[in-house]
Amino acid sequence: MPVAKDKGSTHKASNITYDVNSPVHTHPPSVLPSSVLAGSSSFCARPPIRLEFPTFGDSCETAEVLNFIEQCENFLEIRPIPSLELIGILSTILKGPAQSWWKAEKAKVTDWQSFKKAFMAAFLSYDYLSEVEEKLRMLVQQPRQRLRDFAYDYRALCLKWKPEISEEELVNRILNNINPRVAGCLRGTVNTVEQLVKVGSLVEKDCMGEKDYWQKVSTQGSKEKTIKSAERTNTKNLAGVTLAQPHLVTSLLIVPVRVNGQEVKAVIDTGSSYTLMRENLWKQLKMETSSVIPSTPQRFIMADGTIHQSRDLQKLHYQWHDQECTLDTYILKNTHLAFPLIAGLDFLTATGAVLEVGQGRVPELMSFTSEISQWDSGNQEELLKLITTWPRTTSDILGRTSVVQHKITLTDDIPFKSQAYRVSPIKKQIIEEQVDQMLQDDIIEPSFSPWSSPVVLVPKPDGSYRFCVDYRRLNSKTVPDAYPMPFIHDILESMEGAS
Repeated sequence: MPVAKDKGSTHKASNITYDVNSPVHTHPPSVLPSSVLAGSSSFCARPPIRLEFPTFGDSCETAEVLNFIEQCENFLEIRPIPSLELIGILSTILKGPAQSWWKAEKAKVTDWQSFKKAFMAAFLSYDYLSEVEEKLRMLVQQPRQRLRDFAYDYRALCLKWKPEISEEELVNRILNNINPRVAGCLRGTVNTVEQLVKVGSLVEKDCMGEKDYWQKVSTQGSKEKTIKSAERTNTKNLAGVTLAQPHLVTSLLIVPVRVNGQEVKAVIDTGSSYTLMRENLWKQLKMETSSVIPSTPQRFIMADGTIHQSRDLQKLHYQWHDQECTLDTYILKNTHLAFPLIAGLDFLTATGAVLEVGQGRVPELMSFTSEISQWDSGNQEELLKLITTWPRTTSDILGRTSVVQHKITLTDDIPFKSQAYRVSPIKKQIIEEQVDQMLQDDIIEPSFSPWSSPVVLVPKPDGSYRFCVDYRRLNSKTVPDAYPMPFIHDILESMEGAS
């Protein structure tokens, strides 16, 4: 007679779940206590807790292996499984390389402890404890991380590395890796992690409150300083500069300027070395008296980092606050400038203007002059012109240069090839990241030379690493530079009269 299958009893092999029920009374109603029978209308079993057995096989990293073992042990604490049933379950939850390993080792495993020992020996490297220790050494409290969160995470990682670690050692390790300011207040006062978290959270709160306190004090002090500075500015007299009654300007420092007799709006830009003008504005101001200056196109680095080339160079007449000057003005495409006219440092120098940017005003000019004892601006102008002519030579972006060729003279031409030092996976990742960054910045390039030297990571005081190369074998074959030693008498005679 065929037996109907219960559809609710089937499940996927890779998704092993169990229902863990709360204990319920199995006595018949006739033998239950009277107190239970009286409240039988409200007496029922609690709903089951569904547990899913962990799976493994997507990744064989050290952290994944340890997490799998920990999850399995947590599961078995709640829902103990007989050894025979457990071996059958392991055949379904292990995937990929882990399943292939299990097929060969299944006959040797009798219970959970034997499986755990064989599994960790197969999928954990022999120096995995060194990796965990390295991670512990590099793990420090982040600026925005709470002390409580860091302490608990650090303790859990320490117990994976050394389950028998003492409470005293654990507290010392946490204190060595948290905010030094907080650690200094806790040393010698806490003996357990719970005390460290409780007292440290209060100290951390006080430190955060201290920042707010000093910020309020600084804000109040800056307001008083601004008022006093404004009072001094209104009363002081300077020689050799221009002072006047001020008027307010906008945040962009847009001021009216007369160019070739016509009034236009100019943006004062102290970060620009030259005065720049849009092509459409130049066509409006174009006069027969304007003179074209023969010159090669000039390249300019804009505020957004883009580089644009000038179309023309014109000598224009400017008038601002009764000050007149003639400046070389570069004409650029309309799309290359955000404003029709940008007055640079050459404009400010020629007009002798003093901008009170903090007060948001431009003084009206009144000339006060005094005799200057010594002033040499010729070299500065030449240097400024040289820098602006060759902007790429003054860039802060690292690159290569062919101006100087470095040459090493060796005692012989027999190359050596040193083997790379063995490092942990964490240091290996740091080396690869720094090499990729230097390749991207064009500092280094791929080499197929028969000469090679190993890379060394030297720790810095802040906990990061400095990328170094061990050139000791190369230095042993290098011919040292020799320079003649000067006579000490000549040196002493040259210092005669010095103080």
